[in-house]
Amino acid sequence: MSYGRDEARFREKTVVTAPVLYLDTLHISRLARHPGETSCAAVLELLQKGSARLAFSVLHMVELSDPGFKSFPDVCTLLDTVPIAWAITPEKLFDREVEAGFARALGAQPPKVRAFFETPAAALNYLALENAPPSDALQVMRENPHLRAILLDEADVHARDYDTIKTEAAAVRRPLEPLRARIRDQQIRQTPAGIHLPVPLPPDVIVERAGGLRGFPAYEVFQTLNVTRLRDTKYRTERNTIIDEWHAVYSPYVAAVALDRATARRFLSTRLPATDRVTEKIADIPGLLGAAV
Repeated sequence: MSYGRDEARFREKTVVTAPVLYLDTLHISRLARHPGETSCAAVLELLQKGSARLAFSVLHMVELSDPGFKSFPDVCTLLDTVPIAWAITPEKLFDREVEAGFARALGAQPPKVRAFFETPAAALNYLALENAPPSDALQVMRENPHLRAILLDEADVHARDYDTIKTEAAAVRRPLEPLRARIRDQQIRQTPAGIHLPVPLPPDVIVERAGGLRGFPAYEVFQTLNVTRLRDTKYRTERNTIIDEWHAVYSPYVAAVALDRATARRFLSTRLPATDRVTEKIADIPGLLGAAV
């Protein structure tokens, strides 16, 4: 389940090389609504100078295209006036990490995991937006509510399931099992050299040779935040909780990330490698970007 050589070459040409700034929906909205605030102005100056690119993901598209979102015009203006880093979906990001882990398990040079690209075609295979301003993605999503519903329904299912299983979840009792299941489902059989394996490598072999959960950085964030939340039996999981955690999975691949207060504080409590680039305050962003550069 790896992409072909032609697609790989196309994607490599459009990969984002500048530092990437990931703001969750709340912080993007603030940046768009209050460009004159001292902290917002400092971040906008960095973006407009090309010191960083602003991440734009499917999660942003779904949340910001909500018909009830009053700052829609402001956000559209912001997106069309700063350099954008188009994000692949969280699911694709996890798949890429598994492909890299598979290569390491074979002793081969793993492909570099690329989470952000300069074009929507490279990131999302969405050719219709290729020469359009980023705001068109929001407009398309707003005009097609069934597209928004797909992700929102998935978040609702996750939230409902998590509140049902709590500490009985496999993620808590056997932290590596969800990752093993993902690898098993992916069924990778083609080696980086193009050799087709008669049967896939056992998930345990891939996980162990890739360095355990730490070898899958975005998935590690996803899994660790899940476990941290599930261990708190009094915490009520809601749709927004799940989406906030999906935003967080990009943190290993960016220079700085601003998340909502609850998610940022839960993240910081995990002491994961990416905690040094996570904040809940937009005022911290210039310093984090400066440290990354």
